[in-house]
Amino acid sequence: MFSIASWNIRGLKCPLKQLEVRQVVNENHLSVCAILESHVEISGLANVCSKVFRSWDWTSNANFCPKGWRIILGWNADVVSMLVLSQSSQALHMKIIHKATNDQVYCSFIYASNVASVYTIPRIRNPKEAMALKKPLRKLLQDQGNLHNRVSKLRLELDEVQKALDQNPDDVSLRDKEAVYVQAFSDAKLDEERFLKQKAKVEWLAAGDANSAYFHKTIKSKNHQSHIVNILDANGVEVTGHCIPDVFVTHYEQFLGSSMPCEDLDVADLFTHQVSNASNCQMLQDISNEEIKAAMFDISDDQAPGLDGYTFAFFKNGCDIVEIDVCNCISKILTNRIIDGIKEVVSENQSAFVSVNIQKAYDTVDWHFLKYILGSFGFHPTMTKWIMMCVTSASFSLSINGDVHGFFKGKRGLRQGDPLSPYLFTLVMEVLTLILQRRVQNSDFFSYHKHCEDLKIINVCFADDLFLFSRGDVESAQVIMDSLKEFKRVSGCLDVVARQVGWNGPHSTGVD
Repeated sequence: MFSIASWNIRGLKCPLKQLEVRQVVNENHLSVCAILESHVEISGLANVCSKVFRSWDWTSNANFCPKGWRIILGWNADVVSMLVLSQSSQALHMKIIHKATNDQVYCSFIYASNVASVYTIPRIRNPKEAMALKKPLRKLLQDQGNLHNRVSKLRLELDEVQKALDQNPDDVSLRDKEAVYVQAFSDAKLDEERFLKQKAKVEWLAAGDANSAYFHKTIKSKNHQSHIVNILDANGVEVTGHCIPDVFVTHYEQFLGSSMPCEDLDVADLFTHQVSNASNCQMLQDISNEEIKAAMFDISDDQAPGLDGYTFAFFKNGCDIVEIDVCNCISKILTNRIIDGIKEVVSENQSAFVSVNIQKAYDTVDWHFLKYILGSFGFHPTMTKWIMMCVTSASFSLSINGDVHGFFKGKRGLRQGDPLSPYLFTLVMEVLTLILQRRVQNSDFFSYHKHCEDLKIINVCFADDLFLFSRGDVESAQVIMDSLKEFKRVSGCLDVVARQVGWNGPHSTGVD
């Protein structure tokens, strides 16, 4: 079908070692190759992999382990698709799909260190308890298997029982058997429908109402519409085929995986409101099991915290059997804890929705700036540390045409979909509000918009939407533009320019 190899090799930075690996791959016609104990630093990982694997895709567990403990995995994307189910400092657990036959293989690549490690499994206190899980897990795999195949198999078996019952309608045992098969078939159909609903990402229909055909058509339609056949790279050159993922990975690695130098923020007369001691004490309380469970159950069932595909519905249903992992909902817990503190420092003009967008700002917030303003707003250093650990742990792989490509660490921006991110961006936008207010107070020429003068409103914002108000004179507009430029210099937010800008007044004009 296809060939897999695993090789413990050091010195991968050396060009001769890289050539040796390529020769082994070519001579043995490998489709998947794992390199163990490579001792390649994260900063040089992409460069080494591009030389070793050339046009292949690759991933690594480098983000999960200390220096020197590395598993690098490369594969021929024309032959196989790879999905990371889970990973740790010593293992990569993968699902491999052979594209030609659609056969699936589950494979774990292990690098065992020479240092003794202790792993704690929730509520499993000794090896006997772990061994006792083998039979239930095997039975679960046997009972569930492939959902689609299971539905088809039960349909055929139910048909056979019903045919036999038609010939002998008085047979009580056949009636009981039919009832068992009907229930099993109904359960399997519901499981299949739930699976298809999750893949289709259709939220307005409920599983259980015979929507399987619709979900399946939606998945096929989305896959067809989102399939990328060709693309223009940064130089305007058209790229097709297996080179398309490289263009995307390169673009996003430059955009999200790099940072730009920012100026220090002038805090004079800026942070007049700060988080109270009472709010800080509330934020730093010990996390209780009830708080973890409440945060878990507040998250949508169909969301999955990792690439293994286990949704929060799985963790909710199993919370009485397996202790809830706080890592799966730590961001939600922190979000719930900082809300009261944010209310104490954020202006009321961040409570209305408007339709002028600040482009790219969400993805380009400088992490050093974010950490600095958290402290300046009065958040406790411990809470600031927790928040920044969530923010700076971001890493990215891209799903392109159904396959996962690339792996790189983020270096700026806030994660889309993270419940914590909107609140952090609210604090970032509050700094813009404070900068605007300071420049207006120090200006002798700024004039408020005629409908905003009584309340002294300059801007209204919600998340990454912003609306600015002033009279339509050059001096007032210049104060606003200078504020935006200062905010960009200190925050790293790119393209801090409104999507639509209109100056209303008797002498309307524009400002460059």
